[in-house]
Parts: sequence; C-alpha cells; structure tokens
Amino acid sequence: MTALLMRGEKPVDMHRLNMYSLYMQGSRRAELTDRAAEVAARRAGATAELKTIAIELWRDGLHNVRQIATTTTLSRATVYAALRAEGIEPTQRATEK
Repeated sequence: MTALLMRGEKPVDMHRLNMYSLYMQGSRRAELTDRAAEVAARRAGATAELKTIAIELWRDGLHNVRQIATTTTLSRATVYAALRAEGIEPTQRATEK
C-alpha cells in the first residue's frame, strides 16, 4: 500500500518521493565526500610544505615558535613537532645556531 498525499489536484506518491530524496542525498553525500578527500590531500601537501618553511625559518634565525606558527598558519604544537622531527629542540634556543 502506497501512501498518497494530495497536492493541489495531483496525488503525490510519498514512498517514491522519499526514495528519490534519499537517492539525491546519497549522491550529494558521495560528491561531498570526494571533495573532502581532494581538499584533505591538498591540505596534507600544503601542511608538509609549511612545516618545511617553519624549519627553514628556524634555521634562518627566527627562534620564536609563536611567530613561526603565525607566519605559517600552523599550530604551535605542529611547529614544535616539525622542529623536533628535524632534531631541533626549540626550548634550547641559546644553543641552536
């Protein structure tokens, strides 16, 4: 038994309308999921390049993690992690040259 809703003079099959709506949502969701994956891939590449820039800034003499983070738009935690991954201990600024 199909539920019908009268819309003006024309009956509307609610089951069919709901199925179409679900189909369109799924299609839109798949499209959005694909876009999110593409953006994440671009962001991962950008993040890697920004980490490299952060390391180069440090080696160039900018020994202020907050300023590096602001310049690169990375979080301070990410800057600390990137520096430490390169063997740089940012809390020992006086000994780094």
